[in-house]
Amino acid sequence: MAKYAVVIGVSEYPKATGDGGLKPLLRATKDAEAIAEVLDNPDIGGFDEVKLLTNPDRAQIETAIELVFSIRRSKQDVLLLYFSGHGIKDFRSGHLFLTAHNTAKFDGDLVKSTAVSSIAVHGFLTDCPSKRQIVILDCCYSGAFAEGLNAKDGSHTFDLQADLGGEGRAILTSSSSVELSYEREEGELSVYTDYLLEGIKTGSADKNEDGWVSVDEAHSYAQKRVKSEANGMNPKIYSSEDGYKIHLTKVPVVLVSKRYREQVEKYVKTGKGRISPIGRKNLDRSCQELGISKIEAQQIEKSVLFPYQRQAANLTEYKEMLAFALDESNPITEEHRIELQDLQKHLGLSKQDVNEIEKQCLDKRKQYEEFQNLLLNPVRVRE
Repeated sequence: MAKYAVVIGVSEYPKATGDGGLKPLLRATKDAEAIAEVLDNPDIGGFDEVKLLTNPDRAQIETAIELVFSIRRSKQDVLLLYFSGHGIKDFRSGHLFLTAHNTAKFDGDLVKSTAVSSIAVHGFLTDCPSKRQIVILDCCYSGAFAEGLNAKDGSHTFDLQADLGGEGRAILTSSSSVELSYEREEGELSVYTDYLLEGIKTGSADKNEDGWVSVDEAHSYAQKRVKSEANGMNPKIYSSEDGYKIHLTKVPVVLVSKRYREQVEKYVKTGKGRISPIGRKNLDRSCQELGISKIEAQQIEKSVLFPYQRQAANLTEYKEMLAFALDESNPITEEHRIELQDLQKHLGLSKQDVNEIEKQCLDKRKQYEEFQNLLLNPVRVRE
């Protein structure tokens, strides 16, 4: 058995002819480089060959995929295709296109001869004898750009499993067919890729502790972490039963940091996004027992707390804007309601989050108005 991968990241695109060009993605090539580094690491990925392409054109992408998913591979070979960049849905054919450095749009329409069709990719994968194929797509299929987050291009729903599915094949995507996939304003990598790598490199994704991170374990870890940071994203996995259990990477020999991370995650969860004084005492003792340095412990805790802190900041921002809208008019005007709905999408807040915030604000405002009314109209006590 051998392991081969083709890893593609596209951040730069040509200027548009007319309207509707593709916006550069700051982190797509960095995503690809980080994935390639882990797959190439003999202590983690252990891949025999990793073909890395940054900002390739269409022909280079198709050639690389065809050569890696060669008809000369064996059934037991593990083959992987990773792509980070814009994904575009073609309205006429109904198929997904992966963009290349030379992918162009003309007056908003995709020039299909400059992009890689999912049908072409499907053909390469199907012709390959390997029954252990992994496809990871960090791109999304609906177009919008959020404040501080770049949405990856495309729109409408389509059947990804029908386009790319196959026996012994697992497909991991950063969002569903109707949701956005985000690039952070902070950090080096895109949200999904970042957490996928976190689970792999720390060993935290290895839930059954067999020393391997399977495809479903890696995705499950990333999905959970992504949803804790951005409720607007819901990573998906499409596979037959045998595809779920393909061994993606090995767990690093040193698992001390993994054990400490699991304890931090436990106390942060019970503390509802923070570490309580009791949890702090337990973690300090764990550091001493495991031999974790103070600096390493702080880095692990910062990583675990980040999505909770980001979510809290987003909730606070929405609450402040809701209070502003209520000060302007109560009930809220239709114009402000539409603006708040847009803000909810940008911040990745769920409907439940928004409903709870609105209830809190309205209850607090009602109590305040009742108190003010009581001051102006005190109840007289009969003598």
